[in-house]
Amino acid sequence: MKTKTNIVLIFSLLIVMLSTPSCHLLNTVLNDTGTVYTGRVGCTNPMADTQFQSYKNTIQQLNNEIIMKERVESSLPGRCVWTSQLRQLALMFDNDIFRKDIILLGYDSVHDLDNYTSLTDCVSNTFFKEEILDKGGF
Repeated sequence: MKTKTNIVLIFSLLIVMLSTPSCHLLNTVLNDTGTVYTGRVGCTNPMADTQFQSYKNTIQQLNNEIIMKERVESSLPGRCVWTSQLRQLALMFDNDIFRKDIILLGYDSVHDLDNYTSLTDCVSNTFFKEEILDKGGF
């Protein structure tokens, strides 16, 4: 009976995996805060905290929001970050439009996709919140 249950479980998991686009496989990993993340995965191999802090500090040293935004726009694509790290990047900016732009740009660079929509609290504009929810698939 236990073997039959295991086979059914494996078969069910296989069905879920085959019906999920390869870039959004369900995964269980330890996230950057040390808690377990189980959900859709975007990019793989998100930056370690020390690597991210170095990246973030390099951007913050520019001391000009326009130049900082340009640097993030040119350097974030191709990197992989946790949602919490994308939040930190967005919150470096005082400008709500810049925050929204960084969050939308960062969608393809996020590892833990199911947490992406939590970034709506980084912006105050209702339309911007809706854009973030739309990008996250909600």
